[in-house]
Amino acid sequence: MAFQIKKDLHLNTGIYLKLLSDPTSAKVEKDNFDNERYTLPVEMIGHDITDGSGVKWFQNDKGEWIELKIGKQTDFEFSGALYKKLVGNSSGTTVQVMLKEINGEKGTYAGWSVTPMSGGNHPLEVLNNPKKVVSSNSLGITWGMCINNATQLVIKDMEDGVPIADQVEKIARELMDVAVNGLTRWEEDQIQKDQNDKSSEEKPNNEDVPF
Repeated sequence: MAFQIKKDLHLNTGIYLKLLSDPTSAKVEKDNFDNERYTLPVEMIGHDITDGSGVKWFQNDKGEWIELKIGKQTDFEFSGALYKKLVGNSSGTTVQVMLKEINGEKGTYAGWSVTPMSGGNHPLEVLNNPKKVVSSNSLGITWGMCINNATQLVIKDMEDGVPIADQVEKIARELMDVAVNGLTRWEEDQIQKDQNDKSSEEKPNNEDVPF
């Protein structure tokens, strides 16, 4: 059974997926309402859930929830509205996909946010909500990359009289701010852009609500 992001289960929850194929190669079918539905293979990389569980997927014949766990590969089924946001992210890219509440002139509605994540297979934590975590080692990997880059910069241009460790940490902190907080700032800009685009429309696009 293909995984679907549903409003009643996943609203305002970041879900991090590695695309195992280019979105332009997704399988396309029509549902009972003649809406296009796309299917693409993905791998679950992480999510904004703090209790250690996976993301709710479907219920078995006993009514028990089957969860999509980190590292699981499956098909991902989604709407045409989300397809338009996924296009441009190539196979192997990790993206944060979120169905979120958006406040527009016509009221509150559900819309899609797709954020490409730096760091390859390891999504970065979204720091504007410190209670949410993506994976236990993602920020550690990012910090290590910043340390490596900072070390190279210090070697090329070392300050006299300042301990090397202090110089490396200072630059690493600045790089970390760009890598993590810069991503958050970029996402906020995209959300604001989406809100401005939506406010110029006569009414919300119903395609943004998948179910």
